[in-house]
Amino acid sequence: MRRIVPFVVLTSIAVLLVSVAAAEAAGLTASFDHTPAEPAAGEQIELRATSTSTSTSPIQHSWDLDGDGQFDDANGSAVRTSFALAGSYTVRLRATQPGAAGAVQSIAERIIQVGGGGEPPPPPPPPPPGQGNQPPTATYDKRCSKVGTFFLCSGLAVREGKPVLLDASPSKDPDGSIVRYEWDLDGNGDFEADSGATPSITHTFNLYKGLVDPRKREIRVRVTDDKGATDIEEVTLSLLEPSCEQELVKGRLRATSLCMRPRKVELDGEEVTRYTAKVPVAVNGITIVPASGRTVTLTVPGAGSSREIEIASNGAAVSVPAKGSVATLYHG
Repeated sequence: MRRIVPFVVLTSIAVLLVSVAAAEAAGLTASFDHTPAEPAAGEQIELRATSTSTSTSPIQHSWDLDGDGQFDDANGSAVRTSFALAGSYTVRLRATQPGAAGAVQSIAERIIQVGGGGEPPPPPPPPPPGQGNQPPTATYDKRCSKVGTFFLCSGLAVREGKPVLLDASPSKDPDGSIVRYEWDLDGNGDFEADSGATPSITHTFNLYKGLVDPRKREIRVRVTDDKGATDIEEVTLSLLEPSCEQELVKGRLRATSLCMRPRKVELDGEEVTRYTAKVPVAVNGITIVPASGRTVTLTVPGAGSSREIEIASNGAAVSVPAKGSVATLYHG
């Protein structure tokens, strides 16, 4: 059954309380622990699921280890990872279990402090005057931010056929300056573009001609410091359709997603715009995750209309903040 929820109802306190209660009633609670409790930078960390459920159905676990809100980094009840630098890192576990009304899921989130409470390691001693050189660090700006209960990295998404600014300005050189930025924009290992001392470059990505396009683009940036040392970072970008929108603002509503496709339709004799997304959508801090193969739809009336904004999905998961954690309501 397709369920349509007016925006003004979805954001009310009553629905938030219902969401928390329904999540608890589902009987599945995701949780995990990690060892060591205070890992050092670069030290291997073992993560082990401790999820519980009132059902005897098997529980499947998937992990978000890089804080991007996508549970695509590892699967299984026990995994290992490490973090190269000291700091605070967000790790999430999603537990999934079959139920009578469809799959039930629960999400657990923990912040792991690496290298002594988030303080960066002390810098190495400088070399003697006139000797040695510390290499630079190439860093691509992923522009990650927390939206609702998931992380959106807008710098890792580009639109097909539209110019995009690729930025490596977070790159650093500890004992000098970066004098050259070179770019491999087609993933073939050759740095065919040179932006000199400018840390950014504008590029347009298009579909592959005559080939099946996975809509993934590997790019590399190589930085060179004033003494000739270099470093390279590689990232994978998602190539979005030209019509994809990442933000929708209408009155008090702010919806954010990796890709929302707009389409004008007539509804009850009135023109409205429908935005559909196959990926999570955050609406004023509330995260809506569509079921596999399904979508979230936002119906937005035109100017001067008395209609309310409507949000619809079939089998979506709605997650809300709850006392410093996350409560999830699933409905069909």
